[in-house]
Amino acid sequence: MIFFVHIPKCGGKSFRKGLEQAYGDDLLLYYNNPLKDHVTPKTGIFKTVHNLCFDLKNAKKKIVYGHYSLDEFLPLNNKSAGAFFRDPVEWVGSLLLYRQKKHRRDVSSDLLTEIREGDLEKGYDQFLGTYRPAQLDYVGLVEEYERSLRLFEKVFGQKIEYFHANKTEGAPKTYRDNFDESGILEEVTNLMLDNQSIYDEAKERFEALCKAHNV
Repeated sequence: MIFFVHIPKCGGKSFRKGLEQAYGDDLLLYYNNPLKDHVTPKTGIFKTVHNLCFDLKNAKKKIVYGHYSLDEFLPLNNKSAGAFFRDPVEWVGSLLLYRQKKHRRDVSSDLLTEIREGDLEKGYDQFLGTYRPAQLDYVGLVEEYERSLRLFEKVFGQKIEYFHANKTEGAPKTYRDNFDESGILEEVTNLMLDNQSIYDEAKERFEALCKAHNV
């Protein structure tokens, strides 16, 4: 079984469409978004029962995909884990624009406040939990999307077709330039330092996997 975490605004709907075509009924969609609900990992007996019920119910599934923390299913014995990552300044810009368009009443007009109050400073951490990119069996990069699909086939033996779904309407050419024009790029960049560290690790892992699999 592959536990594949979808960090929002990291090419997820495009990738999910490819997974649905490739895996069919062997794909399980599971959503327990830590950014939305501030879910904390299940602990103690409740976690044990949760995982046991999950395994019994979905033992024949090949891949579990969606918004959740990998810590929900620790330990991932004899299972694989993967995720896509994106430049964190571009990621947070895309996420904030999406929230503004879809949830107007829930988004502060002050984007810096939205980042802080939404726990976006450690957004990547909330999905990885205690994992780090170097421990993942697969890492994809939004900026290297087609190459990432080729790597997925090499790592897991399953070809994923390229789709482009859910393009954000009104998106700027780059969110970095948008923040710069608004005079808050430096502050956003500083708020994204933890995510940037994880992203840098993810890029290293991606390149190492590509080299190992000749992608």
